[in-house]
Amino acid sequence: MISEKAYSLSVIMNRIKQLFDECMNEVYFWMKAELMHVKSDRKGHYYLDLVETKDGTILAKSTAQIWNYTVTYLKEELGRDFEHIIKPGSEIMCYCKAVFHTVYGLSFVITKVDVTYNLGALERKKKAVLEQLLKEGILEKNKEHKLPKVIQRIALVASPNTSGYEDFLNQLNKNSYGYAYQIENFPAKVQGDTAAKEIAEQLGKIPYGNFDAVVLLRGGGSKFDLEAFNDYELAKAIGSCPLPVITGIGHETDTSIADLTAHTSLKTPSAAGAFIVERTVEFENNIQLLYIGIRQTYERKLQQLNKDMKHHITEFASLSIALTRMERGNLHTLTNRILTMVNEEQVQAHSLLDKALQQLSLLPKKQTQQALQIRNEQAEQLQLYSSYIVREARTPLKQKTEQLHYLTKMKLRQANSKLDNWEHYSNLYHPEALLKKGYGLVRKEEVIVKHTTMLEKGDFIEIELYDRIVNAKIEDTPTWKDLHTKKQNKN
Repeated sequence: MISEKAYSLSVIMNRIKQLFDECMNEVYFWMKAELMHVKSDRKGHYYLDLVETKDGTILAKSTAQIWNYTVTYLKEELGRDFEHIIKPGSEIMCYCKAVFHTVYGLSFVITKVDVTYNLGALERKKKAVLEQLLKEGILEKNKEHKLPKVIQRIALVASPNTSGYEDFLNQLNKNSYGYAYQIENFPAKVQGDTAAKEIAEQLGKIPYGNFDAVVLLRGGGSKFDLEAFNDYELAKAIGSCPLPVITGIGHETDTSIADLTAHTSLKTPSAAGAFIVERTVEFENNIQLLYIGIRQTYERKLQQLNKDMKHHITEFASLSIALTRMERGNLHTLTNRILTMVNEEQVQAHSLLDKALQQLSLLPKKQTQQALQIRNEQAEQLQLYSSYIVREARTPLKQKTEQLHYLTKMKLRQANSKLDNWEHYSNLYHPEALLKKGYGLVRKEEVIVKHTTMLEKGDFIEIELYDRIVNAKIEDTPTWKDLHTKKQNKN
């Protein structure tokens, strides 16, 4: 039998409440805790399960409430960040008071939440991810890819039907130059707990051989909205991508890990689209300058070839005349030599003939006939020999004349071939051919605009297309580096 006085549970709980209220009534303090569960009712009250753990062991556990009037105040103060802070798994720094109820036990009533504490946690997490990427050599890996001068085939990773998505498409599809781009979207969430995983999975599904670059977009938001772009696995997927990645995540004051890991980062989706268009414009301008240079070189070469051809024709004419004169002199000399030889042979023949006649007068008639026959044969042989010598002398002259005619034709054919080739190059890069392809010539005061031409607001320019000329007035002269890009932070 228990002799001591027994107290009821309610008495004990009321006594505890009395002692608790004496020490803690209306005492407010800052408390750090992790949210294990979060729920709200239809009246707008929030009920939280708080916990503190160390190495997987629960050190303390309690409940907390945020009444609806406080919820309204916090949502006005924190805006969209409220949902990112008051969620399971989040660690918060809250201003609260402790209350003790005889039925519900100990709990806390939260009146304020320090958003800077959560931002600090994000920065600490971001710093740890950044250090890990640097250690593994992933941070600069995507920047090693060469960005094409013209980016036409684009793999777009974004959430469809968002403002950033539409802004990017408008920049490309409605560009004032009429450029056409091939864009294929790989849809993914860009906000929420599963966003980083979905984006990384879509990066892995892209058939990289079909594209020039990957563009990753998001239409802005708070630091908590951009938390997915500080994820380690997403940064690793960007760094390992075999194509250059361009980001337009849409924040002015902060840089995400995805921005640092990508090949090129722009401030907004619109800036990303403008960057791609401006690279095409720059390429076209360079082509135009190259064409002008080729045209000038062609004209100089053509003038030089015409000059050389006239010089060669003059040389060939002089050489032909000189060779003809020389060969005629050689032929004349050879002819005189042949005639001399013939005359000498005739003199010798007549001498022999006279001797033979003298002898014949002493010989019988038969012998006289034989002598006459021999004389006739010798005369025929002398005539044949003379003809042979003349023919042999004419052969070299004829050959040299034919060679001179062939060489002249060959030189003229080579000169004409060069002229044809240059004429082909001229037609290939003629402005009219380029205008048919969709390019345009921009002139200011009838002078083609180059990268060195000064353009100011209010100037009038003329844009020549293939089938028309457009007059325009310059409203602004921005450059993409000032308007659409920002300096990359490198560690």
